[in-house]
Order: sequence, then C-alpha cells, then structure tokens
Amino acid sequence: MPVKEVFYTKVDSIVAGLESFISDGTDQELFIASYLHGHFDLAIVKAEKADVPDESVHISYLKQALTEQLQEAFDNNELNDNDQAEVFSLVERLFIDS
Repeated sequence: MPVKEVFYTKVDSIVAGLESFISDGTDQELFIASYLHGHFDLAIVKAEKADVPDESVHISYLKQALTEQLQEAFDNNELNDNDQAEVFSLVERLFIDS
C-alpha cells in the first residue's frame, strides 16, 4: 500500500474513533474527543507537509506533532489536569496499533 494511502487510512480510522463519541460517548467523553479532534486536524496538516521516508514514520510524526501541540496547549493551561490526562489517554488508544 502506498505511503499516503496507509497514512490516510490511519487518519480515517482515528477520525472515526473520535466521531464515535458523538453517539456513544458521555458528555465528558464527547468534550475530550471534540477537543482532541481540533488539535488532530492541525497535526494532520503538519504531517502532510513533512518529508518522511515511509508510512510508519509518517504516522509516528503525526502522533509526535499532535502530542507536542497538546503539550503546548496544556502548558498554557487550556485544560485542567484531569482533562489533560483523559486527552493523552485517548491519544494513546487511538494510536495503539501504530
């Protein structure tokens, strides 16, 4: 499978995971997923522009860009500690097979 196809398949899978909270999640889960989705969209743009050698590196770069972006937001006190932990936990679950 071409690099871009693998990358976008993973992106689509993560977006589907985030959107599953719309119908299946609690209010808190929906809040966390919605917050993460905004940051995820920005990380996709960064990853699309990155020059990477293969799909595993491309997906790793996406996760790294997302994590750095979230940490910067949290350093600016965007969310309380419990919400931050939930966001990072969701990131780990969404990238579990990467």
